[in-house]
Order: sequence, then C-alpha cells, then structure tokens
Amino acid sequence: MSRPSRCVDAVRTGALAVIAVCVAVLSGAQVQAAPACPPNPQGGPDTLTLDGGFAGSDLDFGWTGSAHNAPSIMHLTLCLKGCGGADTFCDVDGAASLAATGARLGAPTPVVSNGVATCVESSPTGAFVGTADLATGAIGVDVHLKSRIHLTDRTAACPVCSGATVGATGTCQGGARDGQPCVTENVVDVAGVPYALSSSCRPSDDELLVELDEDLPLTTGTASRSGLCPSQLRPNPCGPANTVGSCGAACAPSPGTGIGQQCCDGNPARSCFGDTITRVGSAAVPTPGDAFPRGELATLVATACVPGTASTLVNGVSGLPGPLAAVLPVVATWSGGAAGPCASGLAGAPCALAPLADGSVCATGEPGGPLARVLAARAARAGTYVERAIALRDAGASANKVARKLGTAIRALRDVEKRLSRAIHRGDVGMPCADAIRAAVDALIVHLTS
Repeated sequence: MSRPSRCVDAVRTGALAVIAVCVAVLSGAQVQAAPACPPNPQGGPDTLTLDGGFAGSDLDFGWTGSAHNAPSIMHLTLCLKGCGGADTFCDVDGAASLAATGARLGAPTPVVSNGVATCVESSPTGAFVGTADLATGAIGVDVHLKSRIHLTDRTAACPVCSGATVGATGTCQGGARDGQPCVTENVVDVAGVPYALSSSCRPSDDELLVELDEDLPLTTGTASRSGLCPSQLRPNPCGPANTVGSCGAACAPSPGTGIGQQCCDGNPARSCFGDTITRVGSAAVPTPGDAFPRGELATLVATACVPGTASTLVNGVSGLPGPLAAVLPVVATWSGGAAGPCASGLAGAPCALAPLADGSVCATGEPGGPLARVLAARAARAGTYVERAIALRDAGASANKVARKLGTAIRALRDVEKRLSRAIHRGDVGMPCADAIRAAVDALIVHLTS
C-alpha cells in the first residue's frame, strides 16, 4: 500500500494518533513496528514508541568540535506501568523496555570528523529509568548505551541498503551482512555522500575500533550542564592551535549534517561548546484524547559527559573525555491502553471515527442502535470514496476525475457531521464524543484538500 493511501486509511478509521505518524512518514522518517510490552495492570497505555530519523536531529560530542553536527537515528520502545484512568503519570518498566527495544537503537550512523570516517552502532545495555505523562506528552528517560565505533572509509562510512528510497527493499552493500536482505529506513547525506541506511546492514566486526559506554538522560524539557567533564583537557578549540577561546557565535550552514548550535567567535565554521551547554526539548498533548493509539511529535534532548575511549585516535580527534549534547525529534506513539468512557453514559465506548465503522457510537443508545448504524454506514461510504479516489490517482487518472471522487467523499463526510449535529440537538450523543468525531472528520477533509 502506498504511503498516502496508508495515511488516508489511518485518518478514515479515526486513528488520529496515526496522523502524526503519517506526517513523519511522508517527510521521510522511518516508523518501526513496536515490539510487545506486558499489559499495564492499571489499564493505561503499556507501550510508548519513540522513532526519529535524521531530519532535525543533532549530536555533538567532545570538546574539539570535530565530532559535532552529526545527524542521528533513534528507535526506543518504552514499556509503561502504574498509570490508568485519572492517573496519567506512567512509570517506565525498565527491564521490559530494554527487552522490547532490542539490540540496537536504530540503523548505524555514519560520522565523518576531520577526514576520519566512522560507523557508529548504539545499543542499550541496562534497564531504562524514567516517566511519561499521557496528559502532557512529557517524557523523561535515562538510557545507558554502548556505542561501537568502527573505523571505515570516507566514501563508505557505513554499509548501505540498495533500496533507493525509504521503505524500499534491497540487499546490504558491504559490511557484515553483505548481500543479505534489507529495508531502507533513512536516506541521508553525510559529507557529500548519500547513504541509504538500514538496521539490517551492520559494519564488519574487523573494522571495530573501540567501544564507548555512555549515559543518555533524555527529556522533552530542558537539558543543561556547565563546567568541564571529569578529565576533560580544555573547554573548546577556539583559540590558535586548539587553545581556549570564545565560543558563542552563530554557525555557518553545514549541508547534509546536523545542526550547528554554537561556533567559535570569528570562525563560524568551527563548532564548539560554550561555558553552559543547553538544549531545549518539546512535548505535545497526545491525540486523540479518548482512544489508542495516540500520537505526538516531540523533541528529546540530552546533555552528558562522555568518558575517554581506549583509542588515542578517537580521543584526540573528538576531544574525549568531553561533553555530549543531543537533539532528537521523534514521533511518539502511545498504545495498548483501554479506550476512555463516553461522557454520555455508554461505558467503555471509544469516542472517535473508528467505532463508527464498527457500528458503535458514543450515544445514550446501545452500540449498534439506529444512530450508530446510520453513522457507521455513512462513514464507511465516505471511506470507500476516499479509497477509490486514491486508486484513481495512483492509476494516473486525470486530476478532474480524482477531484470529483474526492468531492464525493467530502460530501459524504459532511453528511456524517450533519447527522451528528442532529443527534447532538436531540441529546443522543455527548459533546466530548461529538467533538472527537468531528475532529476525525475534519482531519480527513483537511488531508484530502491539502
């Protein structure tokens, strides 16, 4: 199924959480299926997946600035417990989250610093510790990582997948799984070289240079630290011959990499850490409010200290021991929880467009009653028109023909809203449920007309 039709189908079924995921998929981020977490005994969500691609990400580590502005990929699965009903504050089940996330946080990351090319694999190595608030979308989790740094070639820093676009299948080119099947998860440009990356395509063990242990305290709030890390040689490379100077200037654009945060005064091409390192995250209220899955677009940030490695090359080029700062935009998807009750009294009935297709509705009548059947039929009819319009477009039909079919779908959706208004006037449906249904319908109409 094509990406647009997947997204339209997600909106049609009322899964508003998936709208955020569709936005990310259409912009190029890879969304991975969540491994199973144990059920939340309190009835709240049991799984929170965090998926981030290269776009907008930034990883800076070491005092020399040579290993700054690297893009990053991340996939975490947080298993949740201790929340449900009115209690929206969830605890992270550390051991279960470690098992659900698996062996790696995402595809290997190519990094080129001062002409030295490396391929970095990151794996979680200990139970996660953290919390997540369903009411606000705020997330805080400490992850202990082991990063395996492979010394490679600048023209092929990491193995690639032969699939040219995100979601395309192919075979690994180079590395430990050369010739094996893969699916491209991200397509990025690093130091002028394009990479189609896949977590299935790993670097060879004989290229392993060093392993690095690090703690990553991720938050959607603000991460900040001041002063030198233990055993750090100097704060920045902004003076002559890598001596200490002033760091605080805006950075010149650096195409194909991460985001330049701060650069040396007088040298906007030289990244550095100032006396205080600050990164600002963001969270959003997951939607929809009465059904799962729910989604949000969030930004996780972290600041920390990275110890030195056993490699004098890595330590010298990167400036380790030294600070680390990360900015990781993610699609956060909450799932596994029970749907909220209807305000109008139909206990347990979810309030969204999806239940309409199942013949139930948030109403004073029982599921499958006359109102539910009428709205279900109208919603299903609108969905059929949408699918036909997408099929016509994919088949190369004229724009006018596609537009006519989309117009029919929109009229059918407006008919759902009209009948819903009548039901509200008669008192047959509660306002919270009506608002949720309207939001689902409006989201689809906006998607179709954009």
